[in-house]
Amino acid sequence: MSRFTKMNNFENQSEYYKYRTLICLAHVDGRLMKEEREFLESHITEHASENIQGRLLEEFTDDIFNPQTPEDLYGYITEPEDRIDLLRMAFKLFIADGHVDKREQKSFDFIKKEILENPETMEILRLAPYNWDAANVEESLKKFLLST
Repeated sequence: MSRFTKMNNFENQSEYYKYRTLICLAHVDGRLMKEEREFLESHITEHASENIQGRLLEEFTDDIFNPQTPEDLYGYITEPEDRIDLLRMAFKLFIADGHVDKREQKSFDFIKKEILENPETMEILRLAPYNWDAANVEESLKKFLLST
């Protein structure tokens, strides 16, 4: 079992694993560009709950030496809103350095597939404040990601 699979001391495990998975995504291509590091640090300090910020920033560097896989951690994100937020953040993270590596694309596609196959996340997206077109899910998702 991974050292990250039990985080009962945090109030919101789903939020913790959302950011934990985002950290893994930053390392998925085997390198960490300045723009990606800046995005992660600013996003964690501006948006993550205070009680998890310190731990996340510590794990940020540790991941280089002890990598986790986003696919393994994703299952611990239990709240549909956190899963959608992860997709948004992953999109922004992957384009931060101006280049999307094929490993980044593979991880993004995994998260996207999980979201599109989940009725709870799809209901949230369908009710989002813009025109969701059920007949053209890919285009609607693209518009959603670009609007956030």
